[in-house]
Amino acid sequence: MLKFRLVIIPLIIILTSTCTKEKIEEKGAPEYIQEIKKWDQRRIERLKAPDGWLNLVGRTWLKPGIK
Repeated sequence: MLKFRLVIIPLIIILTSTCTKEKIEEKGAPEYIQEIKKWDQRRIERLKAPDGWLNLVGRTWLKPGIK
């Protein structure tokens, strides 16, 4: 139990001390942030598309309706 505490306590201290409250928007040029947001929006749209990865179940595609 003592070894567990010797490992976990420093790990918790390290993880909590490296957390920052800075937002992603605060890091980088506005043009770059806008480009990243557009890329993310297109990625989500592709995932949700009728032939996107989120409509794939196993090796079959979901079809409209209830089964």
